[in-house]
Amino acid sequence: MAKCTFHCQEDTSELVAFCLLLLLTMAAVGDSSPIPPTTTRSATTERRTACEQLDENVRIVHRLFLTTEKFFKHFNELRFGNPEYSNRDLTLRGLPELSTSYTDWESLTSDVRLTTMRHNLHLLYPFLDVLEVDEGEAVVREAGRLEEKLSRQLQNVLSHTRSLMRAISTTMHLMNIENDETDNATPAPVHLSETPSEYDRSLRDHIIIRDFVDFLRRVQRDFMKLRYNNGCRRTTRSPTHTGRRS
Repeated sequence: MAKCTFHCQEDTSELVAFCLLLLLTMAAVGDSSPIPPTTTRSATTERRTACEQLDENVRIVHRLFLTTEKFFKHFNELRFGNPEYSNRDLTLRGLPELSTSYTDWESLTSDVRLTTMRHNLHLLYPFLDVLEVDEGEAVVREAGRLEEKLSRQLQNVLSHTRSLMRAISTTMHLMNIENDETDNATPAPVHLSETPSEYDRSLRDHIIIRDFVDFLRRVQRDFMKLRYNNGCRRTTRSPTHTGRRS
């Protein structure tokens, strides 16, 4: 800062006081940063953009995928004695059909991709409620630390799932995609007429979690595809595509 020197030639108290005040004022101005211009941001720049939301969605679904995969392995180990247990021969009526050809998946528009994603999650969520009831009964029946740990993991899965549901709705709003009226309603509960054995219940829950993991794997690809189709800035690919495991 340049030094400013003031000479007070008259020996009067008022003039001395004035000179001191002027010196202090100039010093304060010299040490301060320039005052930034006042700017106003429009509502458009204030709100989150679709690309920013899609970036957040990738993080949300990846976190949910890892949480669910960890829960799935723990469930399989506790119920079937093998964390890698898999049974692809069994299906459960009411769960969404997730398989599609790559060509069909590639050609989906953003509108169809997001509405299908929301619809499938809407179908899956009541089955997660069934899973929650089954695990709650297992905690009461077994009353062990492993069952309690499994129950806590499931609560984390459900919490992250609700975050994903909100994220999908927000994305559709930002991209001006109308929500299906039927999907806005509370998901209908799943009524199972049979009273399955404990083993059959475990198989049923295995199918629910298995299909939910498959759904999340597809959702990750969908969000990455949406980012690409909407010209969003390139980021690191989802870890599930690089062979990384939890």
